[in-house]
Amino acid sequence: MLFKAILKHRKVYLAMFVWALFLGCLPLNASAMPIDSKVGISITDKAYQNDLETVSNFLEEEAVSKKLAKLGLSSEQIMTKLASMDREQVHMLASKIKTVEKAGDAAGVAIVILALLLLLISFLYFTGRRIKVEREYQ
Repeated sequence: MLFKAILKHRKVYLAMFVWALFLGCLPLNASAMPIDSKVGISITDKAYQNDLETVSNFLEEEAVSKKLAKLGLSSEQIMTKLASMDREQVHMLASKIKTVEKAGDAAGVAIVILALLLLLISFLYFTGRRIKVEREYQ
């Protein structure tokens, strides 16, 4: 009520316009620099070791090793390929591994389902609708 009364005055709109104009004229701090187009050019030795550890831990998992064995790859072949990769390739592989979600991690799915169920129940409650469950007789 009070908010609507305040917005009826022209002075409020004029003050809002002046304030927006003032904020729009303030300079922004920008710290942009050109970068090299190669990805991961400055990977340190520690980061490289962390990437190798991530990849090796991933390859040692039981599900991954079974799947690779099923595809006909031995652990020696995998380690040979891993040794032949350069730092950028190992870093890209490790970053891809970190983004992979494990199949057993269903907590996110359960939270989404519960949130949707709660949203449906609240919608039905606030609109006054009811769900009636009856047993079907044959």
